[in-house]
Amino acid sequence: MIQPHFYAPFADASWAKSQTPARLVNTPSLLLFNDKLAENLGLHHTTKEQLIQWLSGQKPLADAIKPVGLAYSGHQFGHFNPTLGDGRAHLIGGVISPTNQRWELQLKGSGASCFSRQGDGLCALGPAVREFIMSHALHSLGVPTTQCLSVLLTDETAYREQPLPAAIVCRVAKSHLRIGTVQYLALHKQHDNLWQCLDTLGQSQYGFSVTHEADVQRLFSAISERLIELVIAWLRIGFIHGVLNTDNILLTGETIDYGPCAMMDNFAWNTAFSAIDRHKRYAFDQQGSIMQWNLARLAESLLGLFADHDQAIKAFTAKLTDVAQQLTHKTERMWAAKCGLASAEKRPDL
Repeated sequence: MIQPHFYAPFADASWAKSQTPARLVNTPSLLLFNDKLAENLGLHHTTKEQLIQWLSGQKPLADAIKPVGLAYSGHQFGHFNPTLGDGRAHLIGGVISPTNQRWELQLKGSGASCFSRQGDGLCALGPAVREFIMSHALHSLGVPTTQCLSVLLTDETAYREQPLPAAIVCRVAKSHLRIGTVQYLALHKQHDNLWQCLDTLGQSQYGFSVTHEADVQRLFSAISERLIELVIAWLRIGFIHGVLNTDNILLTGETIDYGPCAMMDNFAWNTAFSAIDRHKRYAFDQQGSIMQWNLARLAESLLGLFADHDQAIKAFTAKLTDVAQQLTHKTERMWAAKCGLASAEKRPDL
């Protein structure tokens, strides 16, 4: 049998909190499985029994790989929380696909971690199925997104408003580094770790090393371009993310966190789907401006890497101005294309 090539993301990252899953699942059963994704990852020759052991967290992908819960901060509805982290998720490792692409595998609902804040670490079946369906839908519609490899039923009960069957989702992403990751490292003045983090991201996802201040500026521009394209893609299909906190923005430009998200049935600019978003901060028409706001928070967190803060602020301010202009221009072009117009420019004779 052909063996997949696994690796350990963040193996040398002291800021990542390593731990084993908090519990064993006695009778995990495979409910949903993405066969096409498994083939792309090079896992299609693996037996069902082995997959269930990996995807329920009962056995490691390889002997040298330990599950990791990532630390990060985040602005939640505009309010900064210094310590969030993976409260019910474990990064169980990475796999190098047959096309030499690196993908990280994360289990959601795999048990409590040091970031759980007294939570049970479980995932209810309903949200697990929603993430599987919605991520597959966005991927099929050409929107950059994390994908779900599987949903496993467990023998446990998640107690929310009522008892619910628990499940484990296997989420696949190019990288799980977030704006909140950079915020966490900057907050704790872990500049060496931040340089390592950015260099790893640059080499693995953007094709260049990040070792100098100019590289940081280049990486910020590249991340901004991907996040602009992501927002445009959401608007194109009528998708509302629902919770665009900085800890839910991946530095690869992939959609993550399918909590209170939805496709808009009837068009209305200010449609929001999060029950706690009473002021509609993350409504459909606010997604572009919120992404700009989040990028400003990313820029703030990168300032500690620059010797001349004033010059860095000027450079980032110029880049954020360019982000706003690009977003406006590309949004207008997208709407024009949807309406069948050759251009979004207004005719001078109208």
